[in-house]
Amino acid sequence: AWGTRDVSQGPVDLLLCLEKYEAAREVLLTIFSNQHPDGGWSQWWMFDSYFTIRAGDSHGDVYYWCLIALASYIKITGDLKILDEMLPYYHEKGPGFAEKDSLSRHVDRLIQMIKESFIPGTSLVPFGGGDWNDSLQPVSKELAGRMVSSWTVEMNFHAFSEFEKVYELIGDIDKAKELEEICKKIKADFNRLLIKDEVIAGYGLLE
Repeated sequence: AWGTRDVSQGPVDLLLCLEKYEAAREVLLTIFSNQHPDGGWSQWWMFDSYFTIRAGDSHGDVYYWCLIALASYIKITGDLKILDEMLPYYHEKGPGFAEKDSLSRHVDRLIQMIKESFIPGTSLVPFGGGDWNDSLQPVSKELAGRMVSSWTVEMNFHAFSEFEKVYELIGDIDKAKELEEICKKIKADFNRLLIKDEVIAGYGLLE
């Protein structure tokens, strides 16, 4: 199995450092070909005759690593054409049944999913399925929807900031400005709700 977060971190960074750009490209296309139609991913997933075996959910930081890895690849290689690659979304019956779209549209769907997850009245993503701390998994869905991890909020900010630069590279100024404005709101809400007496809270619970 591939762990979505794990592959998007070390392996992609290593391949980019070694200038194995074709291999990094292949890894990224494989990752985004296993994206769910709703814009997210499973925590891990398998291949070949076992492709239907995958985690039922994922931790809250998984999505951002995918976006950061793609942004890093594009900024380092200048390979803007990767965004035109037609890729399937995951389908339990196989790629032949899957919806296909350009990688840029895959990214649009991911960003839209993240925006729609913001806790009402804020630009902060909910704790949801968890963060880097695998031992902390709220039993209450209601609590998970109001709880905030400063880790995933920071990851969201970083991912959007990095992809804002990609949009600038491809000349999509409207999308770049949109992400810039969202990042300003994330930063403002982070400072307002997750910092007390100049100390960052690991977790917060919003009413």
